[in-house]
Amino acid sequence: MESILIILAFVIAIALIFWLDRKGKTEKSEVERIYNEIFKIFNKVKWGITMGELREAFKDKEFVTSEESGEVMGTGFMDKLEGQDIFISFYFPKEDKDTLIRADYYLIGMPTSKVNPLFSKFIEKYGTPLPQNSGDQKSSSWDLGNSVLTLEPTDGEALQIQLWSKEFYNKINKVI
Repeated sequence: MESILIILAFVIAIALIFWLDRKGKTEKSEVERIYNEIFKIFNKVKWGITMGELREAFKDKEFVTSEESGEVMGTGFMDKLEGQDIFISFYFPKEDKDTLIRADYYLIGMPTSKVNPLFSKFIEKYGTPLPQNSGDQKSSSWDLGNSVLTLEPTDGEALQIQLWSKEFYNKINKVI
């Protein structure tokens, strides 16, 4: 009887290890898919793209245009990613609507259990984020040459990823 219990405990332990390993790979692959989808969107846009070209790149999406305060106006669309609602926005200066200056990827209902591995994926790809000048330590930024990438978790399980034209980012943040 004792040997049966030992064998049963061994089989359960092996099954548990296998299940935990599989679960980790599934979560990793889900984060990998989210990361890849984010950059599938960002890779379709280039600085200087016109609003018409942008809408052509995403011709299967229904765009909504919204007026923004200040110097910019935005357009975007809603979608789903891994069962989560996402909203993708693109911003153009009000005085010159033919020049894309920012793209936002907003994941709604993003649990912390996915934010942390996704953040790690950004660090793996782009290195350590830039030091923050302000007291807001929630946001992380990376200098990508002619672009600035920011990642900011928000209250209420959401994540905002922004890709900025470096010139516009520096202007807004008064970087000299």
